[in-house]
Amino acid sequence: MKKILSVLIAVVMILSTVAIAPLTAGALETYTYRDWEYQIHSMYDAKTNQTTEEIWITNYKGTSEKKVTIPNEIDGKPVTFLYNNKIFNNYQDPEDMHFANHEIMTDLTIPENLRYIEGWMLMNCTALKNIHISSQNKYFDFDGANGILYMYQGSKTYNDAIHGLTNQDPNEKGAVFCDFSKHIVTIPSRVTTIRAYAFYNHENLEHINFHAGLKLIDDYAFYNTGLTEVTIPYGVTEIGYSAFMYSAELRSVTFPSTIKKIESQAFLETNIFSYYLPSTIEEIGYQAFGYSGYSGDIYVDTDGSSDVVSQYNKQSGSKSHGGGLPFNPDVGHDPDKWYDHIYIMSASIPPTCTAFGLLIYICPCGRLYYGTDTLIPPTGHNWQTKRVYPTCTEQGYTLTYCANCGESTKSDFRKAYGHRKVNDAAVAPTATTAGKTAGSHCPDCGLVFEQQQLIPPTGYTQKEKQGVKVTAEPELELSVSEVTDEATIADIKLAEDQEAEKVLDIKLTKDGENAQPEGTPSSGSPVRMKTPVFITLRTTVR
Repeated sequence: MKKILSVLIAVVMILSTVAIAPLTAGALETYTYRDWEYQIHSMYDAKTNQTTEEIWITNYKGTSEKKVTIPNEIDGKPVTFLYNNKIFNNYQDPEDMHFANHEIMTDLTIPENLRYIEGWMLMNCTALKNIHISSQNKYFDFDGANGILYMYQGSKTYNDAIHGLTNQDPNEKGAVFCDFSKHIVTIPSRVTTIRAYAFYNHENLEHINFHAGLKLIDDYAFYNTGLTEVTIPYGVTEIGYSAFMYSAELRSVTFPSTIKKIESQAFLETNIFSYYLPSTIEEIGYQAFGYSGYSGDIYVDTDGSSDVVSQYNKQSGSKSHGGGLPFNPDVGHDPDKWYDHIYIMSASIPPTCTAFGLLIYICPCGRLYYGTDTLIPPTGHNWQTKRVYPTCTEQGYTLTYCANCGESTKSDFRKAYGHRKVNDAAVAPTATTAGKTAGSHCPDCGLVFEQQQLIPPTGYTQKEKQGVKVTAEPELELSVSEVTDEATIADIKLAEDQEAEKVLDIKLTKDGENAQPEGTPSSGSPVRMKTPVFITLRTTVR
């Protein structure tokens, strides 16, 4: 039965993989570079409207190297992905599997450009203990003490990664792989996701300490491990497909009051016979707790019957109790014996940067358990730095601050550089516009040392010469002369009953140049004209 089920699972895994593969993956040609097989993917950036080519590693054919380095580039193109949508076919033939020397490879080096690793890419690398990450790589982190490889923006999906989506907290992490020799591991608070296949087949794993902050335990995350009991931390909303399947030593699981979804076969073939679910549960997948006819007990913390569990019973043929958890002393154990209590629910006081949080466990009889062993360590500060530049009056410094709680310190102080003085030239007024007196100010901060004062417009004055009166700017020179050139006079257009008695040329100049704009001068009427009276003045002013 177990072998048959393995085949069925493999088929489901193949189907689920194809569903998320690129549409062009099947048509892409596979190339070889040394021991690496790869494809070239064209990536379109909508922001820059540019298309670039990237290398996706699809297989590694080396068989004898203990220390393996993923290439940073191939033919000048960056290596960005470890991904293969044929992994399950390859898995049938160890010679055609990713990292075929998985029983030999002890060290793996991740280069600068690599930004994504699918969980199954390191599946069954049983000898791998040391992962070295380029100091220039900003996508991965390796916790040597716990032997866990993390990917930043750890809850991003395959589609998020290929489309460059970055709307997640850049400091969050997702667990990708764990050293097979580790028996007990601790997941820190910054981890939001246990990614698919992260602890797949880790039969040595006996216990895992979770901290608040985790949101998702993905598909096959703890498939076939040696875990004996699991407390899902407060904050987790979803447990993926076959997440704990075949963990045959697993005898108890505690769900938080945040859990909403438990996928199909999540706890299939474990050794758990009682499940206590909080009222937040919204979906339970097919055979999530066992095969059809599962004989264990399923309790739901609700005052009424649970539609979710009722639906699950119809699918699986299991029995359950939907009338609420049996919170009363008569639960089949002696409340005075501490070792008889079954703590099946938990609440949480989240930790802060500097203060401990607390997990509180609840037994169906109503007893609470908490202590130093259920403390959640402080998350620690998320320190970031920002350079504040000096100004004219304020010193500069380097600001180190916590992005979570706002605590900050200042260091590396730099003196204020003082004001600079710039002279502002005086501006003479005109007839229509105001002028300004001389002044000075600081061009960096705008501080005024000597305020410029406005000088009112000079206005117009009346000038008179040779009987011609003109309103003009005070500084302009008026000149009047008679035009005697017959050709010029003949060009003057008059009505048939009009004749010019005298033609005058009126000029307004400054330093020998025409100065006043056309239309601003005005004159009196000093010239006698023949009947009917008509005045003709010819001016060269423009």
